[in-house]
Amino acid sequence: MSQQTIPALPPRPSPAMPAMPPLPSRPERRADNVPRPNPREWRQGIPAPARMLTVRSLPTAGLWVVGAHGGSGESVIAALNSYWMAAEHCFPTMGDILICCRTSAYGLECGRMALQQYLAGLAGCGRLIGLAIVADMPGKIPKELKQLGELTRSLAPTTVEFPFDKTLRLEPYPPTNQDRFGRQRSLIESLIGS
Repeated sequence: MSQQTIPALPPRPSPAMPAMPPLPSRPERRADNVPRPNPREWRQGIPAPARMLTVRSLPTAGLWVVGAHGGSGESVIAALNSYWMAAEHCFPTMGDILICCRTSAYGLECGRMALQQYLAGLAGCGRLIGLAIVADMPGKIPKELKQLGELTRSLAPTTVEFPFDKTLRLEPYPPTNQDRFGRQRSLIESLIGS
């Protein structure tokens, strides 16, 4: 058996690589075009709360109703005006914000933490117009909750009180009769315009 040798191929001339086109330049991110919360609304030294709501980029709405917890009445309040939207328990990056919570101990504590998150500058760049507190039972708030309620109210620029309404538990969403909250709707609309 004879071994055949394979002749080596001559080196291939390499064509000069064409120059790569330059990558499109990204817009420069300057300090003056980055949206920031309004520093006048921050309070110095407020730490982040133990529980924080997420911040998401949401479409434009006349008002974002931010539920501080599940069952806060966020969707019922948002249904009072066709331009209002429920934020689904998160802060929008921009726009007017109304935080809402119930008068239970859990609800008031969640409302306090959502307000603390906003005041610490950790809730996007929206404008807080107030706090909506929805009664979770008929009658006056128990004495044990009064102090927590006062603390939560003190963090908000203004508070809109919603009375207990048992028909909301019986009706499908959205509620068919929204006239019972007409006074609260008018107050919130005036806060948006101010």
